[in-house]
Amino acid sequence: MAGILLGVAAGIGGGVLAQALPLGPLGNAMGGFWNSVFQNERLDPATLVHLRLWALINDDDFHDQMARHGYSPERSDLVVLSNANWMDPIAIVRSGWRNSESDETIIATLVQHGWIEKEAQGFLTAAKYYPTPAELIHWQAKEVFERDMVEKYGLEAELGSVERDAFYRAGMNDEQISNHWKAHWEHPGMTQVSELLFRGELEEQDVWEWFKLMEVPPYWRQKIINTLYKPFTRVDVRRMNKIGVMDEDGLVRSYMDVGYNREKAEAMKEFTLQYN
Repeated sequence: MAGILLGVAAGIGGGVLAQALPLGPLGNAMGGFWNSVFQNERLDPATLVHLRLWALINDDDFHDQMARHGYSPERSDLVVLSNANWMDPIAIVRSGWRNSESDETIIATLVQHGWIEKEAQGFLTAAKYYPTPAELIHWQAKEVFERDMVEKYGLEAELGSVERDAFYRAGMNDEQISNHWKAHWEHPGMTQVSELLFRGELEEQDVWEWFKLMEVPPYWRQKIINTLYKPFTRVDVRRMNKIGVMDEDGLVRSYMDVGYNREKAEAMKEFTLQYN
């Protein structure tokens, strides 16, 4: 028994000596041996914090090991909080919208995450939906901002039936919901508008206003109106010339109106004159 104790003591003494003296490989070997025997190396605080955040150790184990580094349970928890991942500001705002929280509640949450209240208010305002320049131009064309046109076309009709909560969760306010609604309507196409004009349901001024809705450039508007009306048929042209209502220039113009080029229209004019 005494021999065993003497051997252990000698080993310990040798280990201490190996640690104390710069013995190079010998010291490393001795240190490694005793580390493998006792295995009491402590985890550093940073590693312990990550293990706690990942739920690989529980609170009791975490507090116990942090205490060995001189941390109280309260301070240990503060270290965890300071290293935890937090939502970024825009995620906080969007989460608030999705949960139908008030602006005041969202601002309070931002303040809890280190924002000055005034800055939090400004950030929330900037985060809310605002139309793009392209949308604003489109809305101008759709008469969204023209009160008389809104009333004429009934652009606010059925707005009361819109389910607004879904839009609020996207960060939209009532004004922008209304603007999108007024711009969403589909207006009649060219064929329908032409028929409405011919049947007296529309005046030419109405067609001009319709051009704005369709974003037709001014260059084309009068030209389109001029070509809406049907030209004389070839039979009409011959009869009108025969009774003296249409002269030779009128013949050429009328034949060109139905698709003939000038050369063929001139030939049709000669045919009509001889035919009549």
